Amino acid sequence: MTKKYAEIKAEFVERLTRIYPPKEVEALFYYYIDGRFDLKKHVYVLNKDKSMPEKDYLLFQQELELLEKAFPVQYLLGTIDFMGMIFSVDGHVLIPRPETEELVRLILDEYEGVSGKKVLDIGTGSGIIAVSLAKHLQEAKVSAIDISPGALQVAKHNAMVNNVSVDFQEVDVLYALVSDFNGKFDIIVSNPPYIPAKEEANLHANVVKYEPASALFVPDDDPLVFYKKIIEIAGDILSDNGSVYFETYEDSHEELFSLFKEKGFTSIRSFNDLQGKPRFMRASWRVNS
Repeated sequence: MTKKYAEIKAEFVERLTRIYPPKEVEALFYYYIDGRFDLKKHVYVLNKDKSMPEKDYLLFQQELELLEKAFPVQYLLGTIDFMGMIFSVDGHVLIPRPETEELVRLILDEYEGVSGKKVLDIGTGSGIIAVSLAKHLQEAKVSAIDISPGALQVAKHNAMVNNVSVDFQEVDVLYALVSDFNGKFDIIVSNPPYIPAKEEANLHANVVKYEPASALFVPDDDPLVFYKKIIEIAGDILSDNGSVYFETYEDSHEELFSLFKEKGFTSIRSFNDLQGKPRFMRASWRVNS
């Protein structure tokens, strides 16, 4: 048994609009058929009255059942595009968000034409930041740490398939010592957990049920715990004129500004994401300041 592509789309939309907004379902459909069946939107439009092959239809039915349970389509397909590269993702790592690509581009813009910088990515997850900087930052020497062995396995695979060299280490940054790091760094970048636990109820089921909670949530009574620790050790592992870059929670910038200032950082600046929300921070370190 099979159906026409137009009927396939109608079934997809009908079943998933129970859990997602209609516009999101529409985008999800085209993302899915492209990733699973290599069927671009314009090709679908030209062929919507043709029948889907039976084996594809059987697979579609199986996977639609998973999607109905809010299983993330990125985990289903196993890969995601980021910075023009293909990255593997699974339940050990967060699904990369567009905002994180903005963070990477911010760093690339500020170091355009500069070569040989040493970079440390803290809480690397799937390795998207570390691998992207290794790929696009001229002759950069990139290191990355994470507490999760499963995440590091994914990150190492992503570095390999994108043909870059990254030094990955299993380190819990909350208990890290200066001796855990290999020398000084010019750039420290981190997108650490920053969502207060109380916000869990406001998140969609596809996030709460399937993405790793340890990479998302922080205690309500200490939501900046990771930022505090990174700022604390950054002065000891940054080179002179080195900088820290954070992806952040939009309500945290005032407090983070104070934390940076208290530690002795300069050139502290906030950046908005494309939605106009405060999302990134950068602060520089002067050894002799």
